[in-house]
Amino acid sequence: MTRGARGGHEPSSQRRNGGGDDRIGAMLVLDLLVGLAFLTTLLATTVARGSSGPEGPVGAWLVAILPCFFSGVLLVLLVRRGLLSFVPGGRAFQAVLAAGILASLVASFFASPGGKGSLLSYFASAVPYLVLAGCLAVLHGPQLREPRLGTAMAALLLGGTSLAGWGAAGTGLIRHARSSLEVSASKMREEDQRERERESEEVFAYRALPADAPLSSHLRYAWSRNGDVQKECRQRVAGWPGLDDALIELLGQESEDAVSYVALVQEAPSARLAPAWGAMLDRQLKRWDVRFRDENAGKWEPNLRPYFDGARKIQRSGGDLRSQLRAWYEPLSRGKGLEGLAAEVKALL
Repeated sequence: MTRGARGGHEPSSQRRNGGGDDRIGAMLVLDLLVGLAFLTTLLATTVARGSSGPEGPVGAWLVAILPCFFSGVLLVLLVRRGLLSFVPGGRAFQAVLAAGILASLVASFFASPGGKGSLLSYFASAVPYLVLAGCLAVLHGPQLREPRLGTAMAALLLGGTSLAGWGAAGTGLIRHARSSLEVSASKMREEDQRERERESEEVFAYRALPADAPLSSHLRYAWSRNGDVQKECRQRVAGWPGLDDALIELLGQESEDAVSYVALVQEAPSARLAPAWGAMLDRQLKRWDVRFRDENAGKWEPNLRPYFDGARKIQRSGGDLRSQLRAWYEPLSRGKGLEGLAAEVKALL
């Protein structure tokens, strides 16, 4: 008995048969996927075109998910096995072709129920079947008497649906971008309109102030949206009779408008404001102390800065706020994100 007969090596005919069996098995799997894709596509298009078909995007996805899944698996296997050889450039370009076909399939299932009775609807309904016909041409075209006919049919059907898919995807992206721009522009126009309305309301309210309106009523317009009102209001406040006394009174009443005016507008506030400003700092420290323990304490810096900008101006005029600022320095230095503001306060001590 020879070594080959004992089983040391398989005869070449057995190896060829094994390779043929593998190829037949692979073809059966691919044909099975074509059949499943066809049946689910038939079911999906029948339901979609029925009088009680699914409504809305959710319904469209429910209809499309199975045929797209089976068709997607089929296309992946065709690419992996190199069966789309009519596409130049290798498997990378074959994958691009397959992606375009999937995009075309998804678009077709969305378009089909949305335009029942229209030419576009009928064409969209035909796309999945054209794709499956192209896959059959890939699988069984080589067995035709003229294999080139099968290759040409596969190239025409699959290439055409891929181009249509990429075109639909590009059109969808352009429309989405255009829609987003239109929505943004619309929101900007609405916001501009609201700002103009608020500005008009501020102008009307400021002009309606009585002659004996208190300083507090004027200070709220020192930051008016209307430039003329803002300029006029600041000039009027700057020439206010007994301005220092009025500001001292407002600081005692916890007026944030008075704090902001001294810190941001008034160029050289009087040293007379020092006691009232210091008392305000003491009161605010009790309210803010717990917030310095926050992990994001730095977010409060814009709210805190006017207290120290005003203190800097008052000390420059001869006022002394060092004891109050010293009490602020330690908690500020502990606050995460407030190190810069703490350094500025230290410089005022």
